[in-house]
Amino acid sequence: MIFVQIDFKKIMENQKEKIAAVVVTYNRKQLLKECLDALLSQTRSLDSIILIDNASTDGTPEFLKENGYLDNPKIDYVRLPENTGGAGGFYEGVKRGYEKGYDWLWLMDDDGKPLKDTLELLLKAAKENNLKIINCVAISDLNEKTLSFGDKAFKNVKDLVKHPNFKNGIIINNIAGPFNGGLLNRKVIEIVGYPNKNYFIYGDEVDYFFRIKKFFKTGTYIKAIFLHPPCRLKKIQFLGKKFHIFWREESLLNFFYMRNLCILFRSYPEYISIKDFFKEIVKRLIFICFFAKEKVKNLKLFLLALFYGLQKKFEIPQMLKKT
Repeated sequence: MIFVQIDFKKIMENQKEKIAAVVVTYNRKQLLKECLDALLSQTRSLDSIILIDNASTDGTPEFLKENGYLDNPKIDYVRLPENTGGAGGFYEGVKRGYEKGYDWLWLMDDDGKPLKDTLELLLKAAKENNLKIINCVAISDLNEKTLSFGDKAFKNVKDLVKHPNFKNGIIINNIAGPFNGGLLNRKVIEIVGYPNKNYFIYGDEVDYFFRIKKFFKTGTYIKAIFLHPPCRLKKIQFLGKKFHIFWREESLLNFFYMRNLCILFRSYPEYISIKDFFKEIVKRLIFICFFAKEKVKNLKLFLLALFYGLQKKFEIPQMLKKT
């Protein structure tokens, strides 16, 4: 006869803890459907899905109703009166989850999709390693061997085990973003507070991660998979050198990116070096002057972003409010 030892106490403790996913969406209803289906299929079931709709204009509310999601008691649908950006969406979602008393919040945009056992793996790894915040590995939904947000040193999944802080399947004190499948304990929110909604878009999760990092040990569990579209970067060759740059055709998005990068640099000099900051400035200047459309307009916006960001001002120039 074979005896199996079961830790009923541990099982009961895990079941007592309430976990809510926080999903922020804007005009991507089909991707949202895939995200919600993945969340509803988790091996460790969620107690709630707090869905923050940033005033979508593509018929998201009707789509959710027609497909029966609004009839699901687990889905806590919140439609904001205006688009507050990803930063505003996560602020509202984290605030709502914390005030409702959830023990853990699982954060993500609508274009991410966890595997069925991702939450179960995250929760187990967090407890075994005494982590109050733990991240998934964001893998490209186009190529499972490639990271969605790789850098020169770590482009592929296999490279992660080479990380100097890798141990027992976890990378400690990593620089992954918590808004792509990060699992946060409510104690993190008690000390750090909510995400900063003033960023609107870009840089908000970096800011939140830096704030968390000051008080908590963080980690990424490489077995917990989170599928995500790869980061779209422009590939440029200039004077024989190749480099990548983040660039969008929408003027407002480029302004936010540069303004917020400057604010992060001013706010966290211990995490962002002067060398890396100026390298990004030089790359963007090269791109604007030699490759971008509407060079004069983009150069003006770039300088405005520097002016506002280096003063740590979250305001938007009047010329951009109508774009």
